[in-house]
Amino acid sequence: MRHLSRFVDFFLDSSIFIACCALALCLASERLVTGTATTGINPMHFLVVGSTLFIYNLPVVLYGSGKARFYSYKGIMCYSGLLLAILASSQFGKDILWSLFLAGLLSVFYSVPVLPGPKWLRFREIGWLKTLDLAGVWTFATCILPIIYHKKSLMHYPIEIAQRFILIFVLCMLFDLRDLKTDSANQIETLPGKFGKKSSYLVMDCCIMLFIALGCAQFQRLMIPERLYGSIATGIFLKLVVEMLKKSTQKNIFILLGDGVMLFYAFCVLI
Repeated sequence: MRHLSRFVDFFLDSSIFIACCALALCLASERLVTGTATTGINPMHFLVVGSTLFIYNLPVVLYGSGKARFYSYKGIMCYSGLLLAILASSQFGKDILWSLFLAGLLSVFYSVPVLPGPKWLRFREIGWLKTLDLAGVWTFATCILPIIYHKKSLMHYPIEIAQRFILIFVLCMLFDLRDLKTDSANQIETLPGKFGKKSSYLVMDCCIMLFIALGCAQFQRLMIPERLYGSIATGIFLKLVVEMLKKSTQKNIFILLGDGVMLFYAFCVLI
């Protein structure tokens, strides 16, 4: 049991789990765009996994001490993810590379101080910008990028893009609520810190209803009942997770359930 617990800690703390979630959302987007499940691995998959490992382990490399920057498993994951992302990017054309460059900057700026002030700030230290940056980058990497990669027009998929942004936005709010005391102590005013818990949960409920409503709109446009059922099931599951995590701040449970919503959504799309 102890070995299983250590494995779970490593799987979550090294960001392998969140990278799997990103890949699952990417596969779901490909299914939504192409109408068929992806049967092989392509450079975009390696890019999404590598970029996620790099960005989520980057703080240890930037702010860790001594050998932790290079020889800890988080450091190794960071450099391995960067190498994987660079190799995968070399397979893309210039039309995609520019958008990747912009998304990459927004991702790095989340952890690197770039905003001037009394002290240089990271995006994550400005509450509303933190949430929008995360939701925007995740929407790009797991929804917009697959659309561009498969040479489809973004104008044909506004509902899918909006649904993905709303899903990630709710999850960002959920984790901001968990970190409310920590953010407050560090003088970071996130959206839950500004509007309070009650209003934040109300916003999340409205977003979940909007998510389901967009699923209904998608059904009216495409007449594919499986996608409607998936949107409804995901909305219900997301609401259940929000309610369950109101009383839990245990790190691993929060990650497994919170980020697990992305796996649930992908499963609903891919089955």
